[in-house]
Amino acid sequence: MTRRYFCLVGTSVFLLASMFAAESALGSTTITLDRAVHFSAAAGGEIVAAPDTYTVLAVENNRLLLIPAKATVPLLIKGASITHEENISEPAARSVPGEGDAIRLVILLPGGDGREALGSYSGISTRALQPAPGAGLSTMPSAPQASASAGGGPAVSGPGLGGKQAPVPIDPTVVTPGTSIPLSTELKTLLAVQRLEEKLGALEARLAGFEAKVLSHFAAVEGRLDAVSQQVLIPPGWNREVPANQRWQLIFSDQAVLDKETGLVWHRGPYTHKQFKWDEAVTACQGSKVGGRMGWRLPTIEELVTLLPLPSTSPFNVPLRRDSVGLVTGPRVWSLSTPYVQGTDTYEDRYPTAWAVEFPGGPSDTNPLSLQRQQQYSAWCVRSGAGDTMRPR
Repeated sequence: MTRRYFCLVGTSVFLLASMFAAESALGSTTITLDRAVHFSAAAGGEIVAAPDTYTVLAVENNRLLLIPAKATVPLLIKGASITHEENISEPAARSVPGEGDAIRLVILLPGGDGREALGSYSGISTRALQPAPGAGLSTMPSAPQASASAGGGPAVSGPGLGGKQAPVPIDPTVVTPGTSIPLSTELKTLLAVQRLEEKLGALEARLAGFEAKVLSHFAAVEGRLDAVSQQVLIPPGWNREVPANQRWQLIFSDQAVLDKETGLVWHRGPYTHKQFKWDEAVTACQGSKVGGRMGWRLPTIEELVTLLPLPSTSPFNVPLRRDSVGLVTGPRVWSLSTPYVQGTDTYEDRYPTAWAVEFPGGPSDTNPLSLQRQQQYSAWCVRSGAGDTMRPR
């Protein structure tokens, strides 16, 4: 949003500058000065044009505006109106050497009008041009010896240098560096536009660099978050779906398996060396110290069925066998959950059975199974942060 806003402002500034140039300037071109030149300032006194490339504008009241390519402050110098007979379609400017160390800056405009300003390298010969009424350019040398070059246009001569009308000297006043020179409203607007464009360009470059740094920072943060997410042991809940090849992680010296989808931690497999009645299975898990950890318990039926069907890509150790008809079967495992039977008095009568699961599970299994608690089956212990009550349910 911010960058788009400054781009819009920059476009507006460009249009404003174009409109001003079209309406206020009578013509423009460029020249290059290879030495510092002293001119008469439009506000009086003397002003120095440093070596640079300048865009020359012929403005009202017989003044010339020099806009430097490297510096930021334009120069408004005193000039005189001239006429010419050149057939040109675009403004043409040239700096022509004069008598002594004098230099003459001329800009010709289409239609026969023009401006000229007299300057010098030393500063002691700066003159204000005051041509005689109706004075124009009498000659147009074909190959002048210019001290500076421009982007095209004829060389010129006229009053003030080699002409019949000699320039009238003025008493020059040196302008102290830093002194403000009064400018017209139009020139102040042009200067403000130029400075604003420079500031907007610098600001846009800084914003582009800032944007690149922000994107790089976000990419680094995203990479770190991805790395951390792969190491998180306990997900926040059962609302995640983890791909099968990323779901399981061995922990506790490879003695237990973390299920990243549910956050449950399981023994590597059910007990294989012993079968338990339901009460014995509850006690066995409570006393387990697998992985050097306590807090193990018998899982609820809701937790136990999350292992169905037993994935072939998991790191679990579950003993499976193939029966006489080719079906793969495995152990039956107790859960903590017990179905309630109404109309009975004793605890054993109210909970005569407990839910169990037969592995490996599949489309045709009958899980979960309600089995008599006195029968003997295996136990598969689980560990979780929330723990669980040992009361059957």
